[in-house]
Amino acid sequence: MNLHNRACDCVARKIISDTFVSLTKIAMYLISIISITTVLATYNVLFVIIAFISVVPYLISTVIRGKEFYHIKWFQSKKTRKVNYLFNLFTNRQTVKEMRTMNFTDYAMNKWRQVRSEVNEELWAQNLRDVKSLLICDFLRVLGYGVSIVLSLVLLINGAISIGVFGVTISTFLLVQQVTKNFLIELGGIAGKMEFVSDYYEYLDLSGEEDGERNFAGIKKSIKLVEIDFQYPCQDNLAIKGLSLTIKSGERVVIVGENGCGKTTLAKIILGIYTPLCGRVLLDDIDIRDFKKT
Repeated sequence: MNLHNRACDCVARKIISDTFVSLTKIAMYLISIISITTVLATYNVLFVIIAFISVVPYLISTVIRGKEFYHIKWFQSKKTRKVNYLFNLFTNRQTVKEMRTMNFTDYAMNKWRQVRSEVNEELWAQNLRDVKSLLICDFLRVLGYGVSIVLSLVLLINGAISIGVFGVTISTFLLVQQVTKNFLIELGGIAGKMEFVSDYYEYLDLSGEEDGERNFAGIKKSIKLVEIDFQYPCQDNLAIKGLSLTIKSGERVVIVGENGCGKTTLAKIILGIYTPLCGRVLLDDIDIRDFKKT
């Protein structure tokens, strides 16, 4: 279920399409870098070295923060599902009626606020670290720009370049810095995006239900459940344990119990929506897995 949410998040945030856009930008930036640095190197190769060194931290920061953001979203999958579930309680007419009848509206609201606050605080802390690292990167970039000005002045005083070329070297240096910075940010962002994309394709590669060969023509004798165990993903306890049940054709059976005891789960197992962990569901003594899923 968490993997499904992460795959949906990947689609909702258009990460796959953004990855292809980033690859296109990387190619364009690379061409620009090659052409501009060639010009800048004709004045002095130190300009190129300083420009690259001053923006390399952007690559390191983007890779680290991208992976960190993915891991935060990974660990938040369960909390995000809970937030969405609790929020949906207040937007569904049936559940609103039940909350009013059972008088647990305030409890659900407080629970929603608590979990939502936890999620937002974790994201805020990550964004704060992202901003701090960006400020450090900007400081190093400006420092590199200052070094380039000093180098240009030294070359101007020594007569290596003219006053006109002095202005050109400064502007060209800034352009190389900016293009290289954009290139490294896009390149570093690929690592984080690929984490989300891998979740999407992992979800697509999940094995589906095997289709049977028999056509279902209705129940003539009975429905039998034999030693059924069922466990939801990422849960420690069994939702249904060792259940055996026989319902004869034409017989009416009412299943009662407290909320969360497994009534809906049992119905979905009988319908073939859920596959039990162990045990068998027999329709007229034929395993439900032998029927075609239509």
